[in-house]
Amino acid sequence: MNTKPSMKYRVVGGRNPQTGSPLFRPVVTDRETMYLDQVVQYALNAGYVRGQFHDMRGALNGFIEAIQQLGRDGKAVNLNNWLRIHAELTGTVGENRQLTERNEMNVNITALNDLKCDWRDFSWTNVDDTGAIPKIDTILSLGGKPSELIKSKSIRLTGKNLYFDAEMGDMVTLTWIEGEEEKTAMVTPSESDYSHMLLPWPAELDDVEAGTKITFTLRTHAGIEDGALQTASKTAVIKE
Repeated sequence: MNTKPSMKYRVVGGRNPQTGSPLFRPVVTDRETMYLDQVVQYALNAGYVRGQFHDMRGALNGFIEAIQQLGRDGKAVNLNNWLRIHAELTGTVGENRQLTERNEMNVNITALNDLKCDWRDFSWTNVDDTGAIPKIDTILSLGGKPSELIKSKSIRLTGKNLYFDAEMGDMVTLTWIEGEEEKTAMVTPSESDYSHMLLPWPAELDDVEAGTKITFTLRTHAGIEDGALQTASKTAVIKE
């Protein structure tokens, strides 16, 4: 049975520069770095190359020095469709389009098709996952029906792990579509605990047409200090 290699990641928060809505991206963490001697020894032990350790180490060093010199000769190097190594200019030029002291040259290394791999080839663990996953079961306006929003009425969310602490960076974001444009609004709960959350009516929804679907996205640390920022979403509709 093939066992997938194990890797770990953590989640970093940010905002969409165009809409301002929160977004989150994974970052690989706790990854071991292999240095030259370790790579040579691994290649020998695994049978990828044959010979003496110092001979192989010297050959690899010489190979890298040859690539470096080709770059200094103005060449780009394609290594068997594994890697492309080439130099690129950075900075800006003046009105005369000539290079100046503002410019520099960077060496870029690009993974090509034969070296690329898919994230599904690994077994992933979220290192900041506390296991306290929030879940929204129902959304309703006070005095209304589930999944139905009544304008000017407070909104109740029920579910699990619905703790909210703004100082920890927790957020409740509302998104909806007007025409072809996505709109967003942030709202701060007036109260919250494990099983419920109460939201004041957001003024941004006052002029939104009846029948519009509003998606509530909760991002919370679930009340756990230094815990992962977890996400839960559910949609409700403004009452006709």
